[in-house]
Amino acid sequence: MELRPPPLDHEELKHLFTKTLVRDDMAVGLALVGDSYDYLASLPRPIYNEMVTKGLQIRMYPPNQRMVTICHGSGDKSFKLLKNDWAAIVKESGFEVGDKIACWACCHDLGGNFSLLIEKVPSDIECGR
Repeated sequence: MELRPPPLDHEELKHLFTKTLVRDDMAVGLALVGDSYDYLASLPRPIYNEMVTKGLQIRMYPPNQRMVTICHGSGDKSFKLLKNDWAAIVKESGFEVGDKIACWACCHDLGGNFSLLIEKVPSDIECGR
């Protein structure tokens, strides 16, 4: 099955990753994998620096809009959602270990303003980038 972005008007969507949720995703916060680092590192320096130093609050769209914080992960080239933010999304969305999710960046303008969209996808969607 081919992965297709959800329909949105006047927004540029970038597929960041598709993955199967594992226990660690639920316990420590969602690591933003795949093309996430390259996308986030390409944002304007003030936005990138805020993510690295104190965390950046953005909108995320699981079933409902929610503000979440993206912060620098434990590795040099990694970012993640804060544990409490991700836990609320898991609860609202009903995500469970073994579910397959896709994550999209939705670029709102050339200034680097963006949000994330996470959705559950069918199990026959390929994981990875």
